[in-house]
Amino acid sequence: MSEENPAAAAATGDGAAVSIWSWRGAIGGPLRILGSGLYFIAEYIGEQVASLIGLNESKFQYVIDSMSEEDWEVARQVHAQREARKAQESVEAVMEGGTPGQQGVPLENPTRSFLVVKEEEARKAALSR
Repeated sequence: MSEENPAAAAATGDGAAVSIWSWRGAIGGPLRILGSGLYFIAEYIGEQVASLIGLNESKFQYVIDSMSEEDWEVARQVHAQREARKAQESVEAVMEGGTPGQQGVPLENPTRSFLVVKEEEARKAALSR
């Protein structure tokens, strides 16, 4: 009997070589299936427990849930004022000689398009002639 690795094989009664690791195919497959099944069951239970005790909600969900329609309207007005202020600051920065993308001048400027900026630059160039 010629074996490449005598330590990894054992002779059977009829002289055939049997690998020491032959049990991996018979036992390893079902163990892998059992382990992955247990993992998915534990993950499912963990998700249900987290949902039950409120760990899946946002940090300030209770504030959002307790807001009345009047509170939502105030929040919308505050948001609109902030957006208008950011847009105005951007317009002022561009009018001071900056271009969008320079330091202090945001790239996103909802009140001014690329064509408006180019038109103003052309008008300034025509006036300086």
